[in-house]
Amino acid sequence: MTPPCHTRALLLCRPEFTGALAEEILNKGAALNARVERHGEGWVLAETTGSVLPECVFERQRLTQPDFLPAGLLKPLADETALRLLGDAAHEHPLWTFHLLTPEADDDPATPTLKRLEGITSTAVRLARKRSPDLEKRFRPPHRLKPGGRVIQIFPVAEGLWFSHETLGEMINPRPGGFSRMKWDPLAPSRSFLKMEEALDRMGLEPQAGEKVIDLGAAPGGWTYSFLKRGCDVIAVDHGPMKLPTPHDGWGSVRHLRENGITYQPPTDWPVVDWLVADMLIAPGVALGLARRWQAGGRARRLIINVKLPQEHPVAALLPLEALLRQANGYRSALKQLYHDRREVTIMARMVSTD
Repeated sequence: MTPPCHTRALLLCRPEFTGALAEEILNKGAALNARVERHGEGWVLAETTGSVLPECVFERQRLTQPDFLPAGLLKPLADETALRLLGDAAHEHPLWTFHLLTPEADDDPATPTLKRLEGITSTAVRLARKRSPDLEKRFRPPHRLKPGGRVIQIFPVAEGLWFSHETLGEMINPRPGGFSRMKWDPLAPSRSFLKMEEALDRMGLEPQAGEKVIDLGAAPGGWTYSFLKRGCDVIAVDHGPMKLPTPHDGWGSVRHLRENGITYQPPTDWPVVDWLVADMLIAPGVALGLARRWQAGGRARRLIINVKLPQEHPVAALLPLEALLRQANGYRSALKQLYHDRREVTIMARMVSTD
């Protein structure tokens, strides 16, 4: 009898959602006999049988089939250890890069841990250069590596280093650590603008001039601004005031309606909209009803809905939403905790015919 194939993965997340990620792994991997081997602040090591674990809502990055270097092998670093760390980038793969990941504050790239990792990797490259003189010539910074290039992910824990060898284009997120930091626009009315920019980037979509957008819970206008500056026509629904900048050439139009976003009905001349977006302080159950109503009959070609998480049992609260997204015929959907989300997740859905 052929022994079962075991797949390991190290999943990274926001530190405060480590428990939620572990629970989600067990739920999504039940049919794969998933188990959590160990975990720490912001990471969970899991194993499944026979197949790869589906992408999780709370994971921001994944190390597939990770290897481990105990701390005792890092000081000093031997030639054999350097070659093990670099893998096929040292002698086979043409172009490669490092993704140095840290469990520390994700808003501060200049952490002490990052500096330590830079020291380890520079030593590894120096040692491996003996076997592969062109190693540094084949290196590319992370933002310049193209799909198909090799990525060496490195994640430190107290006992040593986890690392993996990945192919860019096949990763959960191509950015180091899954940190999709969007560029700030000084004209944006609020920082929620960054959440919309990240959602659009993850969907791989660029709103086009003239598209019809309904923004529920729009005030003060961060999400409306994302579409308005691209030339879209927006109906912004919120009892609160909008703080949009003075329109520029090429901007679309906006109508501000002081109505309830949950019960809002679009005008008769907008039977189908290109975008339904919503960022309201509503429970997951209310978000479920909202998504169901706008997907019914294809009333919105694309949806982006922010879902606020309860303090307790966030995974259980999201199960009905995930079920709806799986069952919504004609839509390709994802539910994800984005980099710019905090205690929330984001629904991203689009009609298959609009791809």
